[in-house]
Amino acid sequence: MKMGYSPAPGERRTKIIVWDIDDPTKKGDPRYWWDEKQLSRLREFSPDMPDLSGKPKGQSLASLQRRADCGEVELGLPALPDGGQGESVRVSLSRWSDADPERTYLIVSHERRPTGEEQEAIRAQGFPWPPEVEAIRQDWLAALAAEKPDRAAELRRRLDASLKDHGFSKPGELSAWNADKATEIQPRVFVQDERPEATSR
Repeated sequence: MKMGYSPAPGERRTKIIVWDIDDPTKKGDPRYWWDEKQLSRLREFSPDMPDLSGKPKGQSLASLQRRADCGEVELGLPALPDGGQGESVRVSLSRWSDADPERTYLIVSHERRPTGEEQEAIRAQGFPWPPEVEAIRQDWLAALAAEKPDRAAELRRRLDASLKDHGFSKPGELSAWNADKATEIQPRVFVQDERPEATSR
């Protein structure tokens, strides 16, 4: 099943990007390789961030195989900020048995859609960007609601540029995730296989 549907409020998902570190199309791509610019931003929030510059993102398949139990590895989901319990999912590694475990990396991320109540609380706190940026965002949302794609596309470009001018990155800029390429391999676990030799699964 493709990842087309929207998650329900409160629903958690696990997303896995599988890629080959020898793939020339990904060489130097900051979505797959750590660079100093990303790390310096992360160190503002986590000063003990190790020096990963120039290293591949994710975990090698070999490291996951060493942790596996009966061919399955447990991928933990973090606890909620309000103290709610975290969860974990078990994923079989057998689907990548044909891959070179030292050269194949898995970038694992977890997401959870806020409940309606949590979304209201977020809105009540306001946004971290200035009012002029929020004005563009509201115009963009209005254009989407009015089904004016050309106007919406123009406003989206303005919004992205304005956010960038104020030091904000688009969520997708540092992520290789593409929902159109992802397949649900088990409930709430989606895989995007980027290996050049990967076939549709």
